[in-house]
Amino acid sequence: MTPKYTDGRGLEGRAYPRFAAIPSFFGKGIKFAIKDGLVTADVIGVANEDSRRIAAILNNAHYLENLHFTIEGRDTHYFIKLGSLEEDLALIGNTGGGHIMENGVN
Repeated sequence: MTPKYTDGRGLEGRAYPRFAAIPSFFGKGIKFAIKDGLVTADVIGVANEDSRRIAAILNNAHYLENLHFTIEGRDTHYFIKLGSLEEDLALIGNTGGGHIMENGVN
């Protein structure tokens, strides 16, 4: 039986959080939430270094809620972050070279 689609509201009309039933593509140890279009990413002790970097970059970014697509069977979502691009590039170690992170998220 297919679950009934809801708009994210409970029986009494109050909004409730949605949780994923699959592992995070950010890796273990990353708490990721979007509230009012603003991303909050937090690190738990078991996160690897690449996941920590991704969380640091996405923290306080703005989620473009109405701009998401499925490309080649994969969900694609877009975020923007105000501030210096150089800080984020330095954080992931990309100063012109081709660094590939272990979880494949670049």
